[in-house]
Amino acid sequence: MMEKLYKVFVYGTLKRGHGNHYFYCKDVTHVEEGSIIGRIYDLVHGAFPGIQIPHRSIIAHGTKDHEFDVELQETLTDPEFNTFNDYGDEWGRVFGEVITFRNPSSSFNDLDRLEGFRPGVKNCLYERALVLTESNGSIFPVWAYHMNNKDNMEEHGARRIESGTWRKN
Repeated sequence: MMEKLYKVFVYGTLKRGHGNHYFYCKDVTHVEEGSIIGRIYDLVHGAFPGIQIPHRSIIAHGTKDHEFDVELQETLTDPEFNTFNDYGDEWGRVFGEVITFRNPSSSFNDLDRLEGFRPGVKNCLYERALVLTESNGSIFPVWAYHMNNKDNMEEHGARRIESGTWRKN
């Protein structure tokens, strides 16, 4: 039986060198740098970040069925499908890491709990979505936790990080 692997784009406290990486990334098999289309914000006085992603860049929304989510990610490997679209000046790049995990059931449960994502429940702080990342010259789908797209994050005390990178290690 082939081991199931899945990829998650992280941009904050789950990156290497930050506190949550040690606790939540024990099943990691590989880490590489990557970027996605979006906007990144400093939240809660810089304690952690949040991202917004364009609605039209979301391929799928995370579900309670982690096995289904992993299978979906594995099926979306068609090179014609995996291209970045131009979303205009309002969107930039968010830079982070693509982490490859094994053991989807426990890892997804732990990450969903950390991010406050409850599939099917409205008004979660974060949602999990399948989006495209660019990493090492390749484009492929990854799961990313993003803010439940409030229209104007600055009104909620968030500060946009123009560089696209939250706290360099």
